[in-house]
Formats: sequence, C-alpha cells, structure tokens
Amino acid sequence: MGNIHIRGDRVKQLREAMHLEQYDAAYRAGISQGHMSRIESGGVASVGSEILIRLVKLLNTNVEYLIGLSNDPAPRARTEYEELSEAESRLVFLFQQLSPALREVLLGVAEQFAQVVTLPQEE
Repeated sequence: MGNIHIRGDRVKQLREAMHLEQYDAAYRAGISQGHMSRIESGGVASVGSEILIRLVKLLNTNVEYLIGLSNDPAPRARTEYEELSEAESRLVFLFQQLSPALREVLLGVAEQFAQVVTLPQEE
C-alpha cells in the first residue's frame, strides 16, 4: 500500500498538547526528529501506514483525525482487540481501506487458507 496523506498541523497540535518535545515524540514513534519536523511542517505530506498507526497510538487519537477525514481527535472506543500487535494493526487498517465487496473476498480467501494450512499455535 502506498503512503497516506497526513495532517502535520494536527500531529504538532496533539504533540504540543501532550507537552512532548519533538525529539521525544519522534523517538517514541520510531522516526527521526528531522522526519517528525517535516511531517509537522507539511514538508512530508504523506506517510506509510506503519508510521501513521504509531502516531495515532502515541498521540492518543484516531486515524480519521490525522488524515483529515474527521475533526474529532478523540480516540476510537476500545474493543477486545485493543492489544493488537503492530502487524495486526496494519492488517486491520489495510482491511478498513477496502470496499465491502473486497472485504468479503479477502475474508473468503483467509477462511480457505486457514482450512488448508496448519498454523503453529502460540503458547
């Protein structure tokens, strides 16, 4: 998946509201301070889904707010899936980008895959 447009002004606003220095926020998000500076100033107009998810978690907000589809910065209601790994979060995010018809196709493929492959069980 390609990069996703991000509202850098909102990243900066939320970071400052949390009283986080730019270098600290960048470190916690796993990016360089220079990259964070370019995001906040609009020098970087889009980011990959991994960085977007990290920023959403760090800034305690939601994807829709950071990409400009909502004016509500409140985090979404937590679910039983709150403790998703980064890979699982990426899968959910990518799944949500699909049309309903494509979601059904992907679910069908995943169900078929699960029937023919024996996956190791986590302990």
